[in-house]
Amino acid sequence: MVATPEETIRSNTNLQPALLALGVLSALHSSATGQYRRARRLSLNRKHSRPTPAPRVNSTVPIRFASERVAAMWKLAIILCFIAPCVLRAQEKGFQTPVLVSFPEGTTVTDLASQELLTELDGHEVDHGTPVSLPTVPLRVGLVFDESGSARRSASLSMLHLSVLDWVAASLAQHGGDAFLVGFNDQIIISTETTTDISELRRALSQLRPIGGSAIRDAIVHSTQKFYSLGMESKLTARILVLVSDGFDNASHAKDRDALQSAQRSGVRIYAIGFSSPEVEAGGNVLVQLCQHTGGMSFFPGNNESEIGRALTTIDRDLAHSFLVGLSPLIRDAKLHHLSLKFPKMPNTALRYMSGFYSLYTR
Repeated sequence: MVATPEETIRSNTNLQPALLALGVLSALHSSATGQYRRARRLSLNRKHSRPTPAPRVNSTVPIRFASERVAAMWKLAIILCFIAPCVLRAQEKGFQTPVLVSFPEGTTVTDLASQELLTELDGHEVDHGTPVSLPTVPLRVGLVFDESGSARRSASLSMLHLSVLDWVAASLAQHGGDAFLVGFNDQIIISTETTTDISELRRALSQLRPIGGSAIRDAIVHSTQKFYSLGMESKLTARILVLVSDGFDNASHAKDRDALQSAQRSGVRIYAIGFSSPEVEAGGNVLVQLCQHTGGMSFFPGNNESEIGRALTTIDRDLAHSFLVGLSPLIRDAKLHHLSLKFPKMPNTALRYMSGFYSLYTR
């Protein structure tokens, strides 16, 4: 059973100090025990051997000295047990949760650079880092491809997949970062590691064959939780999921709420491209809602190649008109909070972002 992101956060927060302390204890114990045993062997050798008479030496001194070393190291280990959690929590407080924010095309980064950004959680102002223009920020992109039976009836699916892979190759070349690919039908068929080599993703795609039911919500939960399993990025990174599907789900165990909450906890923006199928009318609203609540956009280009290209160009343009801001709220309860971002001196500038914000957890 896959742990929820909240369980992952809590278990990591609780276990890291204990594991560090255990590691220190083990290392110190091994070192001290080795010294004690060597001293003991030396004492026994001196006791039982018959060397040339020499001035009498007290053979218990090395043992007593080693015993004192053992006691001192254990005291040091106990002190480290108390210090380690404080150090790790201090490092955790320095973490910033990235939030991707898009602004209207009529506005430029220069216009926003001189403005003060007001950030609120549940109506209370919180600290944030300096907004960073997205062209200077690396991307971590998850490609999620629907390989259910309905995909076989889409004449444009193969072209759509190749277009998306070409797009992510160009995006990573421009921004830097990495990507992974998840293929699913009524279960996860393939889930790659992150890579900067798009040819690896192309090879993974070549193994997929449309068949079976469709578990979109389960795939979204799996894909967004991959961002947690990969750990905190060393620098602010935009997390993006590109979902290619018709939106129709007939096999998921997860509910709509579970998929959305998993994306919100991971800080992932979803862009969805709906392929043409008889089920897209029934499932298209699922894609629209996911994108709206995560700050992304949804597209339904049908089988039109130029419309597919236009959708990917729109995503590029949207990212070009975006910035990333890192939040460091004092609230750390792993619960959902309402996020509000605005420029008070530019009240008519509509910002698009994920309005549901899950704080980190600290015990």
